[in-house]
Amino acid sequence: MIKIEIGSMVAEDVGNTLLKLKRAEYHVGLYGEDIWAFAR
Repeated sequence: MIKIEIGSMVAEDVGNTLLKLKRAEYHVGLYGEDIWAFAR
């Protein structure tokens, strides 16, 4: 499990982070100001 706080990140960095996690085959969700990623 990975949790990343994105409250202070710019939109481009959030997008790049989401892409990297999805390419690494994580299940990804946004909850409030956090990204949660779980291994498949």
